Amino acid sequence: MCRMTASVLTGLILTVIGCSPGEVAVSGTVTLDGKPLEEGNIAFRPLPVLATLEATSGLVKGGKYQIKVRPGQNQVEITAIKPIPGPKDPFGMGPPPKSIIPEKYNTKSELREEVQAGVGNEFNFTLTSR
Repeated sequence: MCRMTASVLTGLILTVIGCSPGEVAVSGTVTLDGKPLEEGNIAFRPLPVLATLEATSGLVKGGKYQIKVRPGQNQVEITAIKPIPGPKDPFGMGPPPKSIIPEKYNTKSELREEVQAGVGNEFNFTLTSR
């Protein structure tokens, strides 16, 4: 009886806490207007988007990325900025950097990918600045 109670209790705790099925390798390329994205960030956000699930993110360098992500349906968000030249304010700060990636690929991302365990997860993204 005591073992059965412990097993049930353990199952309830795991259900309440939640347990991650692990992460799998995801890689690919990102191009912007036909050229490799020199530098940026990519994030995979589990769907449905819940406050308790955080995105897994990594760097894009030379148009390539490689990160570990939880399996399942994900919204993909890609960001990159460039500095804007201009005069500095009295605090020594210049103009804020400008995003070079349209909102439809980040804050209002339309990109979706299904990450699966046990298979090669290569996702290539061809973005346009318009």
